[in-house]
Order: sequence, then C-alpha cells, then structure tokens
Amino acid sequence: MEFITIKAIESPDYVIRISHKIAKKLGINNKSKVLICYGSRQWEVAVFINDNMPQEVVEIDQSSIERLMIDTEYNYNYRFEKGNLIIGPLIGLLYTHKRRYLKKRFSNEEKKRKYDPYAEMMKKLGGIIYVFATDQINYEKEEIKGFVYNAKTSNWDEKVFPLPAVIYRKVSVSDELKSKMKGKVLNSFRFNKFEFWEMLKVHPDLAAHLPETTGDISKSSLDALLKKYDKVILKHTKKKLGHGIYLITKEKNKYIVTKNLTYDSIYLSMNEMVEFLEEHKDDYILQQFISLKTYDNRKIDYRLIFTKNIKEKWECKGILGWLGAVGGFTIHTLVETNGRTLEEMLKIQFGYNSKQIARKKKEMIKIGRKIATALDSNDSPYIDFGFDFGLDENEKVWIFEANVYQQLWSPLYLDDYDMYDQIIDSIVRYLGKEAMS
Repeated sequence: MEFITIKAIESPDYVIRISHKIAKKLGINNKSKVLICYGSRQWEVAVFINDNMPQEVVEIDQSSIERLMIDTEYNYNYRFEKGNLIIGPLIGLLYTHKRRYLKKRFSNEEKKRKYDPYAEMMKKLGGIIYVFATDQINYEKEEIKGFVYNAKTSNWDEKVFPLPAVIYRKVSVSDELKSKMKGKVLNSFRFNKFEFWEMLKVHPDLAAHLPETTGDISKSSLDALLKKYDKVILKHTKKKLGHGIYLITKEKNKYIVTKNLTYDSIYLSMNEMVEFLEEHKDDYILQQFISLKTYDNRKIDYRLIFTKNIKEKWECKGILGWLGAVGGFTIHTLVETNGRTLEEMLKIQFGYNSKQIARKKKEMIKIGRKIATALDSNDSPYIDFGFDFGLDENEKVWIFEANVYQQLWSPLYLDDYDMYDQIIDSIVRYLGKEAMS
C-alpha cells in the first residue's frame, strides 16, 4: 500500500499540489476543484499538478491544513471519488467516559501494551487511530483531544484532532455526537437482555436455543415457569458481570430466592413473593433456568467473539471457555484465572475427542453467525459482538447474551496474543474501510 505525506506550503490561495503520477492514478485534472475530506472536515481547494514533485508527497497550503486540522507528522492513505479527495483514515476509539482513566492506562507499561495492535494497524493502513474519552470532546469546536501513538518515542501522545471519519465506541454516546457524526458511530445502539431475546425469538432456528423468557414480572408468570422448570432466573436486563440475578425455587408454600455472587438465600411466603416481584418489576425478566453441564460442580459457558470483515461478512475470531465458582449458578468469577480454550473446556466438560470438538465448534459458530446477522442493522450498524453460550447435559447449545461492549482483550487472560491481534486487525480494517468511504 502506497502512502503519502502532507507538506504545508505558503500560498495566498487554497491549493493542493500533487505529482503527475498521483493525478493520473486518481483521474484528477490540473486546475480542477476538489473537496479535501479529513476526518469529518471538508475544504475545497484548487489542484495543481507538478511533474517534479515526489510521488509520495502532497503539498497543501498552510491555511487549508489549519482549517482541516491535518497532522503532517503521519503518513496517509488516499482515495478520490465524485470530487472528494479523502485523506486518512482518521479513526476515533471512544473507550471510556473519563480522560483520567486513559491517562492511567497509557502511563502503565503493562496496560499500554494492550494498545500495541492499534499502533501496528496505523503502520499497515496509514492515517491516525486515536483513543479518547467522552470528557475530551469539544462539541462547539467539533474537536477531540485524544491519545495517538508516537512511533519515535513508543508513547501515546495527547493531541487535538477534528472529529474522526468514524467512531468505534465501548461506552454510551450522546445524541449530539451521533448527530455530528451523521451515522458514522458504529455499535451505536446497545440493546438490553430482553430486547436481545425479542429480536431473536422471531427466528425459529434461533428461538429453539433460547430459554423461555417473559417480561411479565408477576407471581402468576413465576408460578407457571416454576411448574414447567422447577427453577427460574430473575434477571436485570441492563446490569453486567452477574449483578442483578436471582435464582428462585419453591418448596411447598415457600419460595427460596438466592442472590447471585453472594449466594445469600431468603425464604418468602406467597404474599412476600408478590411484594418482592413488585420491587423488581422494572427492567427485569423471568427466565427458564438452564441446567448446564458442570465440571467439578462448576458451571461453564463460552464466549464467541465475532467481527465483521471488510466484505460485510461475520467471522468468528475465537471461542473462550469460562469456569464459574463451585456450586454457583452463573459463571461470573475472575476470568483471569478461570479461562480455558474451547478445546480444553469441551474435553473436561464432555470428554470430547478432536472430531467431536470440531463438530461442536462448527455448530456453535453457525449459530453465532446467524445471531450476528439477525442483530445487524443498517440503521444501527455493528462491527463486533461477544455471544455467551452454554451447553446442557444433553450437549444442546443455549444462547444467553450478546455483548455489544465486549472486552476485546479477554483472549489475553489465556495469553492468546494471536487471537487478540486478529480481533483488533479485523475491527480496525473495517473501521478503515468506513473511514475512507
């Protein structure tokens, strides 16, 4: 891939000077007008073709560079279409709400290494990838102060940039930012657990893998589910990491409610259960309890990591297995010490051989790809998902959750740097495509 460098020149006019070779390659005529697009900014200049210029150098007048906020320290890719000369890519990664958290990450050598693949992708694609926090956005000036990799010092420097051409986000975004980005915020809509279930239940081949679920938080709904399944989960639709989850069972006329993570249990009468459900009416669902196949009395679930490639196809970049606490009814424990590869986990869970592992892996990926396709939307485009699956005693695959804000570096808990690099490579390549379109 051939890159260009931008050089500032003094000129009373708004101009861009390019070599004859670049002009011929792009189909640009001398003294024509083009609209330079850099991030979300645009500015019209006149083209002058110079036969003596090096092919890799593009000269732009200083005033235009300042208006576009072009950083001349970096190499760029370029593309010309319908009068627009796109210089980039300029990619923004919104990874937290507070600048101080990013400052801590980039001041810590171990945490900073997690961003090495992004620096490598800048070398491959050209342009700029900057990481920023919500409180670094200047809406009035349409600028962002973010962190960008400096190849000379191997540090991440804090600099001011224009709004990027595309934003990949891991936290909520304001309507104002969405409006200014004109649809170029990927993973922009975060659905809750009940919305996820509702989106999938209309697909018969996926509905067969979903626990029975209701948003009607009432004693009658609870009793109906308990009659069918003996155990029922009461789950908050928005909380994460195992919070807001209760296991409900019944003995004679008493309900037993066990809280996740603490495993504290309370006994409730019928009237007390009515009150308990009333208190948990908002943002909760009742769900069939799935008895997963355990190992040493520990639940197991699987995280499937899907990314969208530049051809708009969904690919599984990896499957990780997680062990829960002994006797627990979910797997929310310290993933740093309880992760396994898919192959290792299927061996200890079912005693699978290599052929059985391959078949189950193929089945899980097929289901995951169907989910990703079902969830993807032109109105709210997605670029990656993390799906949580479980396997019951009969080896059936169950779909539990989809994570829009999945923790991308989870493979590093297994020291799988290759998987992590492939995930970042796929995501950034797609962002690069979007930024240059």
